[in-house]
Amino acid sequence: MTDKKQEPPLYLDMGFAEALERFAQTDKKEADELAERGRAIIRERNEPVSRTDLFKALTERGLTIAGNDPEMVLSTMLWRTRDRVARVKGGDYWLADVPNEAAGYFPETSTR
Repeated sequence: MTDKKQEPPLYLDMGFAEALERFAQTDKKEADELAERGRAIIRERNEPVSRTDLFKALTERGLTIAGNDPEMVLSTMLWRTRDRVARVKGGDYWLADVPNEAAGYFPETSTR
């Protein structure tokens, strides 16, 4: 027996934990493809898009996002590509390199 203090185990919400696991297993090419498909949808709509609407549009176009909470997996993958897809005020997604005054998003002053 040692005198070393034991740290309590860390318990995460299973949906989030699964998203993190998926994040770790996803290769860069898959995240890049998702970001580009998401950017295409945002450009078509020409307005910030909610996670739910973006998820729906991506799956309608044949993209499969697996996991216990697929929308959380989507959020995690978009976070990985935040240099291309940014979250704006209200939590919607927008093009990271394009200002959007209505959403209060300006790439040069926003932290990613």
